[in-house]
Amino acid sequence: MKKKMLLFLGLILIVGLFPLMAKGQEEIATGPASIEVYYSVAVDAPIAKMLSGYIAAFEKDNPAITVKPVFSGGYGDTKTAVQTIQ
Repeated sequence: MKKKMLLFLGLILIVGLFPLMAKGQEEIATGPASIEVYYSVAVDAPIAKMLSGYIAAFEKDNPAITVKPVFSGGYGDTKTAVQTIQ
């Protein structure tokens, strides 16, 4: 009985590993990409200048990625938007 149980568990383990072995290689993007960064601070606020600096540094380190900053409204607007996401 124990031998059958061990064989059964071994078979389950081997079958469970098949998807991991069959995964293959992940595809790596080779072309240019674009991402959007949403923020809830007015454009003339000091934090907006910091964000622009972070974006410039990121784009310098990652030339194939373009970052588009998107003003998502004030804190109240952002809070409402986040709370309505289900």
